[in-house]
Amino acid sequence: MRFSTCTVRAGPTEGLDLIEAAQADSEAEAVNALKEAAGILAGLDADFLKNLPQDLKADAKFSGFQLANGPLDREVGDSAAAVLGGLGRAFESLDAKAAAAAARGLADAAAGLPPKSSERARFGRRLAAFAGPLRSGDCEELKQVARALSAAGKSIAEGAEEKPVTPPSPESKVLKFGNLQVELTRQKAFGGVVVAFVFGFLCARLTAGLQSIEPDSMQYANDSASALAQSLRVTLLAAGWSCTAMSAFSAVGLLALGLQMKGKGEDSS
Repeated sequence: MRFSTCTVRAGPTEGLDLIEAAQADSEAEAVNALKEAAGILAGLDADFLKNLPQDLKADAKFSGFQLANGPLDREVGDSAAAVLGGLGRAFESLDAKAAAAAARGLADAAAGLPPKSSERARFGRRLAAFAGPLRSGDCEELKQVARALSAAGKSIAEGAEEKPVTPPSPESKVLKFGNLQVELTRQKAFGGVVVAFVFGFLCARLTAGLQSIEPDSMQYANDSASALAQSLRVTLLAAGWSCTAMSAFSAVGLLALGLQMKGKGEDSS
């Protein structure tokens, strides 16, 4: 007697349903892990990170520095970059409350990234790398946060293909002053040179004019007025020459940046 065997194969629609179900489960796991990390951080005292032992504080600062630095806006987009940067800076400054506030935005930031995108892969990789140094030491709270963020990072990056980050245009540079970012182009640099030169020239002329006035040529009501005028004269001269020097340095620096960007633009053309 022979028995025939049959193989049941899932159709294309069923296969897609399985993939979508797996992605939904992974997304749910990531969201739960991010909320868990945010909840743990929210339950910490304001000075919790500052009261850690020196080695653990160094690990927390290093993790924050790693997370907050780099071209985050080009890696994950402006919105997600703001959240990751805020979390990194909070750990860098050992501010547990600011870290909890930033962590609350991780889930929304991850949800706003396109599925299977490079931004999503980089976001997950950044979280996993941030969690790495937090696992060291004997602090159970940090270990719980690290485990949650690491799991979330892996789930977010799962199935996403990471491509190289697009380099910035050689015609511009981005200068960062804390949270402020200023894009400097060749035209802006050369315009700044003109402004710095004119301002420095005016400061130099005014200061030289003030210096040419002999103190003995002025008459004062009494010795106190004379001493006050002399003190004011010295202060104005110091301020005037300082402004002249800073304007000169600014003009030279902006000119060098402008010429550098011009050279890069010509090479790439």
